[in-house]
Amino acid sequence: MSLIDRWLDYYLKGMDTGIQDEAKIFVESNVDQTVWMKEEHWPPRQMEVYQIKDSGVQTIIDDLSKTVYDRKKKNTKEWLDELVLTQNAHSLSFDLETFKKSVRFAGRAKVQFRARINQPTAILSAMLVEKGEQKRLTCQLDGNENRSFRFKLEQKPSAYSVITRGWMNAQNRNNNYSKEEIDPQSWYTYSFEFVSNDYTIAPGHTLSLILYGMDVDQTQLPWVSTTIEVDTSSIVVECPIK
Repeated sequence: MSLIDRWLDYYLKGMDTGIQDEAKIFVESNVDQTVWMKEEHWPPRQMEVYQIKDSGVQTIIDDLSKTVYDRKKKNTKEWLDELVLTQNAHSLSFDLETFKKSVRFAGRAKVQFRARINQPTAILSAMLVEKGEQKRLTCQLDGNENRSFRFKLEQKPSAYSVITRGWMNAQNRNNNYSKEEIDPQSWYTYSFEFVSNDYTIAPGHTLSLILYGMDVDQTQLPWVSTTIEVDTSSIVVECPIK
């Protein structure tokens, strides 16, 4: 708030607060709220490219009725736990790297892969996850009548944290403004970006990629069951962590 006050005093009141000489960008650490990273340009990192070493075809059965998700209860936390922490039929999980030291993920990641889909349309989703036991800063209600939020440390360590997600309509494989027909016998290359984020990954933790279909937090939830075959050797992930 003090930074904002100095900015307002300088630009609205004409007071010389020195804010014009500060760094252009301040990013609060997700590990320690007292740490602010200063940057002149963002994102500050280059890209690290991960090529999945597995070969062969793996299948995603995108059918919400086969998951723990209940459309009436909207139990998204249980759905997310199942997606990230278990081997299941409705997602594919790949560990990209376990880091010996703290690593900063800053910018926009991208994923690309080849897939064959048995329906005329489908939702493709992906997430990048930090796996590892840790008490993390999480957004929690502060209890007042305005239902405002504060970032607080979890009372108990959590097993993972979702760094970022990305989505696409499979019919928009070439661009976002026109749809292309999906031939269920054909393989297509799909590529999409994740939401930008600035996130510090703790030492000893693992960065993992998860591919799946419907996202109960973010996408439409069709009732149809869709089979998505993925050529695992074609999966390439670009991450802004170098």
